[in-house]
Amino acid sequence: MEGAPSARTGAGEEDEGREVKKLRVRPRATLDVEESSLFYLVHASEAVSVRFEAAVMETCAWILENPTSGARREFLSPRLSGLRMWSVRGFEKHLLFYRETEEGVEVVRVVHGARDIERIFDSEE
Repeated sequence: MEGAPSARTGAGEEDEGREVKKLRVRPRATLDVEESSLFYLVHASEAVSVRFEAAVMETCAWILENPTSGARREFLSPRLSGLRMWSVRGFEKHLLFYRETEEGVEVVRVVHGARDIERIFDSEE
């Protein structure tokens, strides 16, 4: 996702010494967003497609500032430990899976909640 946000901790003017939080979006998450955006373009409208992409970006920015807000998800694979889940604002059936890192936040997947989440992640093993 081009133009992925980064954020500074705290509010107000930029001060020296403030830590910059980084957002890392995995390629599979980018593909998820592109696929959903294309779905909306074909089955709804260009406006909905654009609104979806903007909503994902806004949700990423919010998560970057509030990384512990998402519900923890437990999976059998230790590779998936620490994953959290948050709904895409305005498209609540789309779930953004991410983990907090030392540098900021890593977005792992963005999937529709009607899909078999366990199976999606298990198939990536």
